[in-house]
Amino acid sequence: MLTRPEAAPGAEPSRTLGDQFVGMNSAYSFAMLDHAETTNTRQLVQLRAIQSGELNNRVTLGGEITVLADYQESNSNTKFGWLMRHPTSANQIGETVSEFVIHNVQIAVTGRLTNDITSYVELLYDPEQSFGSGTLTDLNRNQIQLRRGWVMWGNLDERPVYVAVGKMDTPFGLNDTVSPFTNSTNWHAFAGLAYGGLAGYYNNGLHLRAMAI
Repeated sequence: MLTRPEAAPGAEPSRTLGDQFVGMNSAYSFAMLDHAETTNTRQLVQLRAIQSGELNNRVTLGGEITVLADYQESNSNTKFGWLMRHPTSANQIGETVSEFVIHNVQIAVTGRLTNDITSYVELLYDPEQSFGSGTLTDLNRNQIQLRRGWVMWGNLDERPVYVAVGKMDTPFGLNDTVSPFTNSTNWHAFAGLAYGGLAGYYNNGLHLRAMAI
């Protein structure tokens, strides 16, 4: 569910750019980097954060890191319910396995160029989710990628339409989940990530989107 934070009692949220150049907003960053909810409506999350006065800085920085530690024993050789994101016979050998790893790191930068033009860049490091060859320390599995990035024209206080161009989640289906760790089955089966142009309309809870890829 998309929520709009309320301003402090007696205060009117500022929807225009302030004097501070760089800032942070943990609630906004969590919503933008969360794998579980609003997985393909991040542009609207961004616009509503602007509307509620959360993004008054020219640049907003955010980040997230997930680490894992587990130990398992089994009386069946090479049979474990969980080890790494992509378990194979190469990394779950024997009757005892363990891992102490960085699962993923995300860094996000939101830039407000004007009151109507906003940019977003999200970098991802995910050795455990990588399909590269070798071990977790192999260079093929230790790449940093531009996971998402776009430039968007939109201001919900001025108009109900917005347009974004860049690399983003395709607006197809409900791919949200309540799982604290992994994405939903729908996301794994149907979610898309592509370069393209997105046009959206949002007014009184009605949200319509179309994307050319």
